[in-house]
Amino acid sequence: AMSPAVASAALLTKLVRVLLLAPFLVILSRMSSENARSSRVQTPWFAFAFFGVCLASSCVQIPHVISERLSLFSTWCTAMAMVGLGLESDLKSIQRMGWRPMLLATVMFLYLVLGGLVAVTSILHLLPA
Repeated sequence: AMSPAVASAALLTKLVRVLLLAPFLVILSRMSSENARSSRVQTPWFAFAFFGVCLASSCVQIPHVISERLSLFSTWCTAMAMVGLGLESDLKSIQRMGWRPMLLATVMFLYLVLGGLVAVTSILHLLPA
């Protein structure tokens, strides 16, 4: 059980982390396109879709019933994505990839965590006590 303030802060942290993912991938893509030997990194469509839905829901009032159903559907889709990742992952293929993808994953993780921390801390300082 968590207080409403903690739940709000957790939700805000998650949203900021996801919003920071798209700019990071765009920057990474630009950096890799400068290096001709490197393969081009594509920004996934869902990052732009997420940003679009955030903008739309900020501008348009969505009825509570529809919002609840979409939230349930979103939770179900997230669970299915996690199942899919688990079904396709095995330790031997991760070991075969080498250390570079793990380094990239670590850098992305740190970027999202630290960027989210800075963004949420900044936002919370702007809110009235």
